[in-house]
Amino acid sequence: MKTQLTISSVLLLFLSSLFLSFISSCSSSNDPVDPVKDAGDYTLTAKYDSVKTYPKGGGIFVIKMSPDNNFAGKVRLKIDANSALKAKLSKSELSSKDSVIDIILSPDENINYGSYPIKLIASHKGTERALEMNADIVQWGENINDALEKLYQFRTWIIDNKSQYQNIFDEYVNSYSTYPNILIVEHYTFITEKYEIRLCYHVMIPPYDWSKLWIRSRNKMEPELIVQRQTDGTIFNIPVTEYPIIFGY
Repeated sequence: MKTQLTISSVLLLFLSSLFLSFISSCSSSNDPVDPVKDAGDYTLTAKYDSVKTYPKGGGIFVIKMSPDNNFAGKVRLKIDANSALKAKLSKSELSSKDSVIDIILSPDENINYGSYPIKLIASHKGTERALEMNADIVQWGENINDALEKLYQFRTWIIDNKSQYQNIFDEYVNSYSTYPNILIVEHYTFITEKYEIRLCYHVMIPPYDWSKLWIRSRNKMEPELIVQRQTDGTIFNIPVTEYPIIFGY
């Protein structure tokens, strides 16, 4: 009798194990599916491929990934550049829903003058491709205090009329002269986590001391707000074509 009970118990355990395995295999169909595999193709486009900067200055490249109709998955990114440029990617991968990145430069104070290649390497479906850019390091200084004074002259108007941008005056993490060696009209760039802000101003006396402000969301290629301020404090929107661009960027 004891032997029969033992055999029955073992048989019961075996059958229970088979049942649980069956249930487990059935429920696996409800498990999360694997991530979508890479497919299709894409192109990479730099808004501009060269910038001028200086020791302790800065720079920014804007790059867009354009997927084809069959694209799926991620484009993974890395940079090949001289460490003295302190080049950083705003994100490490792109998708069809998040397709714009920035490369931010913060050149070391001891960097040598000269031309520096920058290579963005993209990987998709196990295949790499590269997009090449360039940074020219020149001798230059800056007058950030004057630029900040001009920037803050827009603050009240922005708070009253475009409040979504009101934090740009307090949250910028990098600032630099946009166009070294350019006088008469000064140009500065301020970068926050969300925005690229450009400022230019005419250094002449009234009524020729206008200033212009340019704001681009860092997940878009083009600016979304451009305004001009006159001597009397009047601020108004202007088209993108009226914001001065030099050296092609």
